[in-house]
Amino acid sequence: MPIFPDAPPALRARLAAGLAALLLAGCGDEGRTPADWTPLDIPKGKGCPQLAGQYRNDDPLIFLALVTQHLPDEARRQPWYDVTLSGAVEAGLQLQLGAPGSEGASTIRLQPAAEACHDGWLQLSWPYMLIERDDPLYRDVQGEGYKELYVARDSAGNLVARQVTATYLEFPVWCGDGCKYIRIPFTRSEQVRWHRLSAMGALPSDRSGPAIGTSELRRRVSTALPPGTVLDGIDAQGAGFVARIRSGEEAGVDAFMDELSTAPWVHSVRREPGPGTRGKDGRYAERVWFSLR
Repeated sequence: MPIFPDAPPALRARLAAGLAALLLAGCGDEGRTPADWTPLDIPKGKGCPQLAGQYRNDDPLIFLALVTQHLPDEARRQPWYDVTLSGAVEAGLQLQLGAPGSEGASTIRLQPAAEACHDGWLQLSWPYMLIERDDPLYRDVQGEGYKELYVARDSAGNLVARQVTATYLEFPVWCGDGCKYIRIPFTRSEQVRWHRLSAMGALPSDRSGPAIGTSELRRRVSTALPPGTVLDGIDAQGAGFVARIRSGEEAGVDAFMDELSTAPWVHSVRREPGPGTRGKDGRYAERVWFSLR
């Protein structure tokens, strides 16, 4: 006996194909985190996830959806390297960018969002307006389909996101001044991609790091300098320090930050807001903030 016996043949074929796609989608492992990742830490009772912590900005999509789309325009253009989340989803998360009191520091309080929690995940608003069509950073999130993004934590404290692209079978109901379509709900199929923001260990609140003398700190920082880059000085700022450097090329500051961030005695690194200036010696002057473990 044919399925959907009263439906026109063309529609019957599309519905059958949709059912087959739906059944096949349920047989894969796309809904599971990658095998080499730490297991998820979904709350008992499947309420809202606990997201408080400090995270490195090492995935552009999560950072765009969770942080950037809530910032004023001038703050969106600054190179943020980490974010601290505090509070609870149900009462409204607080986002802290930059060391308190430092230039460009920003604090954003989000609206309570308990209604956006589903089975232990928090659904974020998809940042449609901020994703440029040809931006290579977001090449794997573009294309057709309904986009959804959910975040939770794993047992190591990392922030994990499940990106879902949902597609449905649709049939036209009007094609006068532009076709209108109706989705068939039970034909939903999903493609899942996984993203992650790395957790950063919390610094003790009463100190900026271990006691390192000025000369020793300068020596350690100097070892991260790439060729052609000089260290002008180190200043205490907030819960960390600012290294004032001059480099023969604009990429010098990026190489310095990459090297500094891998040092076992460094907790976090970020570039201080503001454009670099070029001095009479032809070098670019930049300021890099860092904290100690």
